[in-house]
Amino acid sequence: MLREIKQFAIVLATLFFVPCTLVVMGFCWTMKKIWRGIKEIRWFILEYGVFILLVMGILFSLFCLVMAISVNLTNGLRNKVIPRSEQIQITIAEKPTIKWTELDLSGVLTITSTEGSGAAFVIKKLDNQRWWSVSTYHIVKTPPFIFVDGCLAKIVGQDIIRDVVILEFSSDKNYPVYPLGISRMGEETAIVGYPTMTSLFGTIDGPVIHAGIVSWSQGHRIGFDGGGAPGFSGGPIFNRKGEVIGIASSCFTVWSKPSSILGICVKSQVVQDILKEIKK
Repeated sequence: MLREIKQFAIVLATLFFVPCTLVVMGFCWTMKKIWRGIKEIRWFILEYGVFILLVMGILFSLFCLVMAISVNLTNGLRNKVIPRSEQIQITIAEKPTIKWTELDLSGVLTITSTEGSGAAFVIKKLDNQRWWSVSTYHIVKTPPFIFVDGCLAKIVGQDIIRDVVILEFSSDKNYPVYPLGISRMGEETAIVGYPTMTSLFGTIDGPVIHAGIVSWSQGHRIGFDGGGAPGFSGGPIFNRKGEVIGIASSCFTVWSKPSSILGICVKSQVVQDILKEIKK
């Protein structure tokens, strides 16, 4: 506090006292000339011109003084030590630690029905053989012939409007259970699915992982700027923490960029809403 007072005193002496002294001296000198008489008009203009300049100088000095005081007060607030009891606790997000190649994709499964095929992912283990998985409703809207990873499945929860379904199936395999997370604009994500693609080397059955970012969010849907294809429907959208933040629902080609594909995904909060309804 004492250091700030000294700084304020120095600023006051420099920006206010010195210019004011010069202005007073100039004013006295000008009045002396006027008192002796005005001999020529050019001297009148010169003398009052100097006086006007001096007045402008003092106004400028006052402006500099106000700015200096405001800067000094701002620096004082910045350097102010806030008591621990008044400090706001800020939670810093953890840095991403998972590489896409490190994801365990054995819990991303194929799903087939009379409507078509796509992907599903495991969200819950009921016992040693029973599992719950999530996919999109439009793939399984005509039961009973629904197969997840080749095993007969049944619907235990659904949201027809938001295109999400929860399925139960039995299998002796040990699948990883994926946690659900919250999507954030601009974060790096990866979509996983089972598209059937043909290349020069034969047929690629998947699972295929495709990296991108969350480009927009509206309501219960998010946009995945990074691609998609038939067979990705129902597949999970992972963030860098390994959490599922969405379910792939559909995709379309951007008309201005034919090579760009925008994926439409349903937020994982919809799955949590369905789980709450099942518990009721």
